Amino acid sequence: GVGGRLGEPAAPAFGSRFVTADGQWRASRVAELGLVPQFNGDSMRLAVAGAGHAVAAWLAVDGSNLMRVWASRRLADGSWEAPVAVGTPADGDAAMAELAMEVDGTAHVVWSASPGGGQTHVLTARRGAADAAWSNPVQLSLPTLVTNIEPAIAAGASGAVYVAWVAGDSLPYAIHLSKLQDDGSWSEPTQANEANGRSVLVPLIAVDRHARALLAWPERDGGGLTRLVARQFRADIRVPEAVGPAA
Repeated sequence: GVGGRLGEPAAPAFGSRFVTADGQWRASRVAELGLVPQFNGDSMRLAVAGAGHAVAAWLAVDGSNLMRVWASRRLADGSWEAPVAVGTPADGDAAMAELAMEVDGTAHVVWSASPGGGQTHVLTARRGAADAAWSNPVQLSLPTLVTNIEPAIAAGASGAVYVAWVAGDSLPYAIHLSKLQDDGSWSEPTQANEANGRSVLVPLIAVDRHARALLAWPERDGGGLTRLVARQFRADIRVPEAVGPAA
């Protein structure tokens, strides 16, 4: 069978669903078939939407020992399709993958990739509910910046999708934000945090039914004190609606 670097077997992941009509859990099904070795156990993400749409994504190495993003979609009969790698080996080693799904079943995965030379990029790919395959990856991060890590993604009921990540050439880094536009392209990233000299940490993002994104992150000053900051954005992500708490 397939195993990891130490010869351990690649453990399958199981899924079970709860049916509210009778209050019972249905029998589990194998979602990850054990075909991908060296599975990164804490990397699995799951996204669901109406009409039974569900996608799982995780990190695991491919046959060339390159860390890749893998994904599987739940089919109409409740089974899961065979895992597929998202993107190409040319994207580089993948890390920090996150997943979100629109109400129509369109799934979006975002991750940080290391193509070499010490630079990291934030990439994203999508797959519609009726699509046979994932799209080619799109780079969201600015190509001039060395570090682009810790991506976060959220999708709202209105179809709004936002991605935030940590970016910069040197400390203190910034929080960058990009939004999926009506034509299917992504907006140019904008800096979401104030340039106040504080070090930003991992961002979190959520989207409400009015397409407003609430972005939050911790900031740490030179004395080691940390404050939590939240900002709200609408269609124009260059203009935040709220900042808090005050310095």
